[in-house]
Amino acid sequence: IEAFVSFEEELYTREYEFLLDKARKRLEVVEGLIRAVDVIDLIIEILRGSNSVAQAKACLIEGDTTDIRFKSEKSEIEARDLSFTEVQANAILAMPLQRLIGLEILKLKNENDELLEKIKEYRLVLGDKKELLKVMKSRLREFKKQYGTPRRTELRDDEARAYVEKVVIEDIYVLFDRFGYTKCIDAAAYSRQTPEQLSEYVRTLHLQNTDKICIFTDQGNMYQVKMDKIPRCKPRDKGTLIHNLCKMENDENGILYIGFEELYESMLMFVTAGGYIKLVSGAEFETGRLKIAATKLDPDDRIVGIEPLTASEVLAGTKKVILLTDKGLSLGFPVGEVNEFKKTSRGVKAISLAIDDKLVYGTAVDPMADKFMYQGKELNARRVRNRRRGAKGQNADLTYDGSDEGSGQQMLSF
Repeated sequence: IEAFVSFEEELYTREYEFLLDKARKRLEVVEGLIRAVDVIDLIIEILRGSNSVAQAKACLIEGDTTDIRFKSEKSEIEARDLSFTEVQANAILAMPLQRLIGLEILKLKNENDELLEKIKEYRLVLGDKKELLKVMKSRLREFKKQYGTPRRTELRDDEARAYVEKVVIEDIYVLFDRFGYTKCIDAAAYSRQTPEQLSEYVRTLHLQNTDKICIFTDQGNMYQVKMDKIPRCKPRDKGTLIHNLCKMENDENGILYIGFEELYESMLMFVTAGGYIKLVSGAEFETGRLKIAATKLDPDDRIVGIEPLTASEVLAGTKKVILLTDKGLSLGFPVGEVNEFKKTSRGVKAISLAIDDKLVYGTAVDPMADKFMYQGKELNARRVRNRRRGAKGQNADLTYDGSDEGSGQQMLSF
């Protein structure tokens, strides 16, 4: 309250200082006009006998009659006694003739009296703190009368209640085409699609509307997109580019698209072009940020494969890791030989590579699987020889023809 009163005192002091200064300036003009009306004949004679406005102005302010033509010597003597201020002289020279009407003269005298009363009041307020406080109280009463409306809300001591938004959970399908456009349709619309129509999409995720899509890229980043950000579309609609939804860089390519609920219960196997491999718990990717670093990569290294595994598959350790190199070499070993690391770790060596060679693909398949997919082609999983992790790759003809027998001497180029 003391701070408010101090502020109000300063505010009203400045206001009354401004009003006092304004009233003084106006009083000077009004007094000059009243004096001018009393000698209006002399002023008209000065104006008619002057050669310029500056000459007439000098006569009104300083009584200088040089080169001014007067009708009589008496008028010249009276003109020498004039002593208007510069402000008054400007007002007199700008005064319209209608000011000479008797009613206008009376208005000037009334205004003069009002200005004197106001100046007396302003000086009293500025010179006496009690008067200043009276003005403050009066203004506050006026504000209360003008704005003091009764409270329209009711204040009660109710118990706080947590607001729980009711969310209707439903199954939806997220479709991705080969150009990177994505859209979301409900289960009913999805069920009406023919196999030919669904074949246009390279990736389909079955999620709930409360889930999030996690996108792992070849540059080691993970992007998250909430389901409400993906547009609900009709099956024929084009959708939205996934890069626009998650702010993915144009030079990044998505390796794995997975729902967060599934990710949280999984282990991810990361394989890099530099020949490193590791397992990371999906729980490590729980975050509120839209983008995080999913793994550590060496300079010029990139991810070539990410495979989600269940906890039982990791514990059993029987799944077969398959690695393919740029020179057409392949290597297989049990997933049990892959260690679990934090997402900030690089991992361990998966394969011994030549200086000019690099991994181009990595996956994990069932140990009894006959084939696996790479770049849209079916390759023979049985011909990938099982060795130990970190060994060199071997040449093998991985062409799948429905038989697990092959020459073992031909090299398949990727």
